[in-house]
Amino acid sequence: FTTNFTEKKDIVLKSYLFGLVLYLACFQVLIVANMLLENNFFHVCTIFSYSMGFLSLLGYLITLIRGIYKKKQGLPEKSVEKIVYPRSKKVESIILWVAFGGIFLFQMIQALRLTYPDGDDAYYVGTATYGANIPEMYSRIPYTGATTEFDTRHCLAPFPYVISFLSRMSHMETSIIAHCVCPVMFITFAYGIYYLMAKKLCKEKREVPLFMVIISTLFLFGNYSVYSMETFLMTRSRQGKASLGSFALPLGFYLMMLLSEKLDKQGKGQKKDRVLLYVLLACNGLVAALFTTLGNFIYPCMIGVCSLCICFRKKEWKKLFPMALTCVPSIVMAGLYFLIR
Repeated sequence: FTTNFTEKKDIVLKSYLFGLVLYLACFQVLIVANMLLENNFFHVCTIFSYSMGFLSLLGYLITLIRGIYKKKQGLPEKSVEKIVYPRSKKVESIILWVAFGGIFLFQMIQALRLTYPDGDDAYYVGTATYGANIPEMYSRIPYTGATTEFDTRHCLAPFPYVISFLSRMSHMETSIIAHCVCPVMFITFAYGIYYLMAKKLCKEKREVPLFMVIISTLFLFGNYSVYSMETFLMTRSRQGKASLGSFALPLGFYLMMLLSEKLDKQGKGQKKDRVLLYVLLACNGLVAALFTTLGNFIYPCMIGVCSLCICFRKKEWKKLFPMALTCVPSIVMAGLYFLIR
């Protein structure tokens, strides 16, 4: 999926980022469908784990077959222009990457060591805990454990059940998943997005590590409020609204940057690349809905503003239609919310 519009050296990072987006989007579709049908969450876990295993194997086989086919056909690989920098600039780049690596490692250690308790854990971790042990979804009050009517307010943003699913599959406690696994997974995800943004924004390759050092430093000293974006990423990545602002929105912005670049190019493979980007934007909308119901409104607004800017710059208003289609999953989820409420 990613080999169509990525450089070879970025394929591992983009496969992780885009693969996680597709993974969470599939989870959102499956769990919402089963939730509305009042099915057993344990059955959802079984179906989803087997489905993801099958799709992963299928993707690997397709990639392998494509690689063998291209090798037999002798198709030329995309050439990447190599720029030779003076030795002093190479040393500077290495120092900056080491500095970023040190800051990143320190942040990861602190995220795991301190575990950052938060008041909202009473809902997110509480919901994830009974979700991992009780098959009925959204049937208990997480604060007290008492039975209640189906929770129509939160059911369309079942991010706690991602933690429940990981807990059941790994046989680890939900609190460990929420406080240890989620920070590692999502902080890495966020820095991966900023790295890809840096490669698009920086004119020279040696500026990329400087960009990453600045970003990581801002996150290191951004705890001036419990509501700042830096605090959300470093201490509350297991919570829906924090994940929306830290991952779904930045990734959507990066995909729009990539789409704008692809619209400037004409060629045989560019149309296919654009279609894949539209699919990723739509799947990212499902991920935003998975994190929080607000994602159904904020994400389409961001896509709409970016689309208008792109079309205004290019004077090609017909491009608005396929961009608007990427917001359909968010609109459907928003419609479901008002319907069941």
